[in-house]
Amino acid sequence: MTSKLKQNLLHKINRQDVPKIYETENVAIEQKKLLFKFFTPDSHWTWYAWEAEKIGDEDIKFFGPVDGDFLEMGYFYLSELDRICGGLGLPVEIDQYPNETEYQKMLRRLMKIEV
Repeated sequence: MTSKLKQNLLHKINRQDVPKIYETENVAIEQKKLLFKFFTPDSHWTWYAWEAEKIGDEDIKFFGPVDGDFLEMGYFYLSELDRICGGLGLPVEIDQYPNETEYQKMLRRLMKIEV
């Protein structure tokens, strides 16, 4: 991830409308707002962030669904995403224009798991 992209993310995290970790735990899954979507262009892994919080000066802790070998919810860090590469060695990217239909499909899958 480029340093410009990282700085952009760090700036966005400081905004008032970005929920901090645990702030949406009482919000129903189908009402969760997508903050960021990260993906590996040469693999099947996708990270969806519902909550985000700055950790120190250089890192961000996220919470949300992770769709890899199976779909689960969890915490992940920007520093971790920085170190991950897909099968062809391509780095994780942020989806600047996430597809709402694709996001809704993932939420429906997640709700089936959580029931």
